[in-house]
Amino acid sequence: MSLLTPWSRNDVRKTVPSADVFGALQKRLDTMFDDFWRGGEWPALQSGEVALAPKVDVVENDKAYVVTAELPGLEEKDIELTIDGDRLSLKGEKKSEIDRKDGDWHVSERSYGSFARSFMLPPNAEGAKAQAKFDKGVLSVTVPKKAESVAQVKKIEVQKG
Repeated sequence: MSLLTPWSRNDVRKTVPSADVFGALQKRLDTMFDDFWRGGEWPALQSGEVALAPKVDVVENDKAYVVTAELPGLEEKDIELTIDGDRLSLKGEKKSEIDRKDGDWHVSERSYGSFARSFMLPPNAEGAKAQAKFDKGVLSVTVPKKAESVAQVKKIEVQKG
């Protein structure tokens, strides 16, 4: 019984002792929500296709925050990137390149559909100065830190007593 397949009460009874039906249900729900927050794939509501959740890296350095997202098969025009207050939002759509009704399909693992990811920016981020670059299916968004929050390192000489 897969997490993404429909299931009934009878399926649960076959695999779990009756005293632990609710525990099994809770575990399945916990796993489903954990997968969602990690950016895992979710089934589309009606089409049967798999929804996209682009994988991202978020890195902080001395001067900026950098969000890098893998968006293979997309072009710049397919991506919508916005900053609203302290929220950085990435939206887009990967359109199917072929008609699935034609041909003898053996395997189809490629995903198509809309996606959206949002990130809360820290208070010291300057969203108005954000810049984005898209190259070879990888989007890089750089959000600089406010000047007063950039670390000013000063070496202090230690003297003998």
